Parts: sequence; C-alpha cells; structure tokens
Amino acid sequence: MWDSIVRDPDGEGELTPYEIVESAPRLDPSRMPGHYRDGRSLSAEFPLSPLVPRMARAIQEGMPEAVHGWCLPDSLFVTIGFHDLFDVTPDDEALYVARPFLAFRFWRQCVPTDWREFRARIFNLPGVVAVRRDLEAVTGPLEGYALWQF
Repeated sequence: MWDSIVRDPDGEGELTPYEIVESAPRLDPSRMPGHYRDGRSLSAEFPLSPLVPRMARAIQEGMPEAVHGWCLPDSLFVTIGFHDLFDVTPDDEALYVARPFLAFRFWRQCVPTDWREFRARIFNLPGVVAVRRDLEAVTGPLEGYALWQF
C-alpha cells in the first residue's frame, strides 16, 4: 500500500497529499475513535465481531455454493478517515471506486467461484440486508460495493 497518494478530492485542480491507512489490528472497537487523527485514515481488524458469522451465514444460506465457492468472510475491517477504494477484478480490470470516510470490509483471502453472479446477488440477500440495517442504525445510510483486492 502506498505511504501517501496525491488526489484532487473536490475536483478544483488542487492536489492534496494525504496518508492512506494506519493499521491498528485488533483494536477494541470502542477505542477506535480515540485513535483517529484528522487528515489520516485508520484501519482496524475485528475478526471476532458478531457481524462476521452473520455475514458468512447470509452468503452461505442465500447463494448457491457454485457462486460463493466457500468464499465466506472470516474477518471485518473498519476504516475511518478518507481513503481510496480501488477494485481489481479477476479479469485484470482496475477501477477507482470511491473515497469514503467510513468503510466496513468483510474479508477473506479468496475470490468467489462466480464473482460476477456473487456481485449481482450479495446486497439483496436477506441476511446481508439485515447486517447493513444494523450498521446503518449507528452510521446512517451506507453504500455497498463488492470488490476484490489482489
């Protein structure tokens, strides 16, 4: 990952360097806001979050194995602070997705067997809708994007 990257966040022609991610693995979620520093982003892993098995179960129960290929999340990463999201597909396509302030990433080192079908179905699964609703009760409205990083 880059130490820093230059972007034009408001499209006004001014390039602004900003740091991407500071890692704080296995940080207590209640302490995460206290570690955040303005102008930086902070990413922490929460493998024991109760949301992880809920998301895995939602995928396993809502999609055929031929689609998910047992690519079920086993951890949750939360990133606060502006950061870039890039999507690199198994077809080697690269896409700049967004620059969110807050991101929830359900993760496992794998790619679904049929990633196109997985992407088409994931946000309509009842269990995924329920997890998103629970997160939005705390954060407000969220956008969803299924991406793979290689």
